[in-house]
Amino acid sequence: MQLLRPQSLWDLMHSVLPGLILLSSILSAPSVGLAAAPDSIDLYGAWHWVKATGGFSAPGATLLLLPGYSLVLSLKPSGTYEYVEQDSSHEWLLCAGKLEIIRMPRSGFVLSFANWWKDLDRYQYVHFIGRDTLSTYPRGLGSVEDAPTQILARGEKAVSEGSRLRGRTRLSGNPPQPFFVNTDPREGEFVYYEEAPVPITKVQPAYPDFAKEARIEGKVILHVLVGRDGLVWDARVFRGVRGLDEAALDAVKKWVFKPAMSNNKPVAVWIEVPLSFPP
Repeated sequence: MQLLRPQSLWDLMHSVLPGLILLSSILSAPSVGLAAAPDSIDLYGAWHWVKATGGFSAPGATLLLLPGYSLVLSLKPSGTYEYVEQDSSHEWLLCAGKLEIIRMPRSGFVLSFANWWKDLDRYQYVHFIGRDTLSTYPRGLGSVEDAPTQILARGEKAVSEGSRLRGRTRLSGNPPQPFFVNTDPREGEFVYYEEAPVPITKVQPAYPDFAKEARIEGKVILHVLVGRDGLVWDARVFRGVRGLDEAALDAVKKWVFKPAMSNNKPVAVWIEVPLSFPP
């Protein structure tokens, strides 16, 4: 485990975008979400930050919270939000303001946060992984390839107006820096484990219409990084079929696994996943 300097962590988490985001670019950006994504009303409530993966500041690494800390994003039906940092007995208000939820044309959402960190407006592209996990990605002028993908898990189902999270005293001033980086194994790197990852939720790939018409068939073999939380942290085509690779990647990124276990602890490992077309 390698500790990062607080300033670089702060930059990684909250300064990944160089400026404001054009809404027209967002609406024209490709959607990646579940075919039957939950409705926008499911976004309301408290979301607990789990991790951030990738980004130009820490390529191939995962940013995690130290024990005893949490970051909670509360989305309220009135059209406002709060983002707070917590330890066991205190909380710090990081930012708050108006919230707008923009439904994407096909799937997913864009969350528009006013006053997000130093009065800058921020837009986050969001899609559901199941019903209780969100993947968020900051969208820049078209896209921001070097920004980290963040994972949030559902907390309380509802958040009342003006409420604070129970059992903590709200403090002013700068909060502590509760992060550390855990480097992911490289593709092909050996990781010892006694129990291999086991798929719990499989999403079958969508067979593209053009592939059906052209009678394109075959097996796409993917290399998949299954994280300690059982989610797919990365996926790459090892042996592809032209016209089918993207559909295979979109599907496997929604899989959920029982993670690999080493010495009774979950570990992140790369595995091989074949997907056939037609499914």
